[in-house]
Amino acid sequence: MSEDRKLQKQLELKGNKDVPYDKWAILDLTSGVMLIMVVPLIVRLPVETLLNTKKKRYYDYLVVATQTLTYMRFFFFFLMQESISKMLLTLMGMIGDTLTFIFLTGWYLFVMAAVFTTLY
Repeated sequence: MSEDRKLQKQLELKGNKDVPYDKWAILDLTSGVMLIMVVPLIVRLPVETLLNTKKKRYYDYLVVATQTLTYMRFFFFFLMQESISKMLLTLMGMIGDTLTFIFLTGWYLFVMAAVFTTLY
């Protein structure tokens, strides 16, 4: 294929208006829109709403969802870089393999704290 034909193909592709969205773009867009909507809503909450635990619970869930989405965006950003993604996936695999140990250690600390407070 000649260089002129390659350049023509590239120009045809650039002129295409139907750009597909990948997972990163969708997550980034969703995170941005959610932050733009949630932050002003939380800032303008009246004090009465914050004192009422039933009403405040829904806003807490909204903040947790927003933070989770933001951290997912940050985490997936590092998966896009090859050198960091290998280390990150290795770390996640190592943590996944030690979940039983982490659970047992936490449970031991919980039981020992209960025994200590009961005895003393």
